[in-house]
Amino acid sequence: MTKGSSYGKVSLQQSSAIRSFPMNTTIPQISQAMGHVLNEVAQDSAKETGFRQRHSKLGGAIFVQTLVLGWLNNPQASLEALTQMAASLGVKLTPQALDQRFSPQAAHFLEAVLQAALGEVVCAEPAALTILERFKAVLVQDSSMIVLPDELQEVWSGCGGRGAGLNPP
Repeated sequence: MTKGSSYGKVSLQQSSAIRSFPMNTTIPQISQAMGHVLNEVAQDSAKETGFRQRHSKLGGAIFVQTLVLGWLNNPQASLEALTQMAASLGVKLTPQALDQRFSPQAAHFLEAVLQAALGEVVCAEPAALTILERFKAVLVQDSSMIVLPDELQEVWSGCGGRGAGLNPP
């Protein structure tokens, strides 16, 4: 993908199968939900979005896992580093072969997987916790920051004084 290119806007849609992650959610439960997204959902989304048009060694799940795990390991990972991650997942390919996979279909595919991941973990219905019902308010302050490329400003405006979150399509 070239800098400055945009293949669409991201919008969240909750699926009918909403999961609830209460405060007592364990890492294995979240891991299981994300494993589902990075495997089954990725494979299905690859077909639905046209990313996977024929059988190849770099299927939808491996492509997503390569990018997610590669960039988690090193946010500045080069194509060479990403191909090393793919090799650790059992698929050997050249940096050029990986580069050729970045297309409008790949962008739509990755958007679909992102929506599924957010639907599984972030957009889950809040769990009714009886222990919290005895308080008048429960205030949670989160100072997490995620820096996104300038190209995503129209999609995710952030909290630069004008509100946060996704812009509607």
